[in-house]
Amino acid sequence: MLLRYKRLVEWFDRERLFEVAEHDSRRSEANLDRDLRRFLLERGVDFPFSQAESPSGKVDVVAGLDSPDPLSLEIKLFDAHDKDKAYIRTGFNQALSYASDYGLPAGYLAVFNLAPEPLIFETSAPSGQVPAVQVGERTIFLLTIETNPNSPSASKRRQADRHVID
Repeated sequence: MLLRYKRLVEWFDRERLFEVAEHDSRRSEANLDRDLRRFLLERGVDFPFSQAESPSGKVDVVAGLDSPDPLSLEIKLFDAHDKDKAYIRTGFNQALSYASDYGLPAGYLAVFNLAPEPLIFETSAPSGQVPAVQVGERTIFLLTIETNPNSPSASKRRQADRHVID
């Protein structure tokens, strides 16, 4: 379902969400979080709560904890300046902590990339699979949502024009 949201944004909603993020930079993350939760609710995820308390803090999205497919999701923005690679790494630690708090085998980190260059997660996951990192008994899946409509086309982008987080 998160991959479907990624495609929806990248194919149809980049401009709208980029404007949402740029319009109110203080609330960008909260506004994009709300858009993603709305999508989840429309797709049948009951009560995708935001900012639910856990022992480690407030998880961005938690849903279906009693279901066969529970969701613990941390949402971050990347802009290569204030919201940089270090900021994304804190998001990874949060996703791991929240998955642990809720006793889940998997957690998710979704990153809205506001930079014009692609954001790439380098992991040991096989090519073609969602990047993921295994830490002990938990797996954290890493999802980049390319949100900047001003990204150069594939024919104009160089391989070096990207942000890599390993």
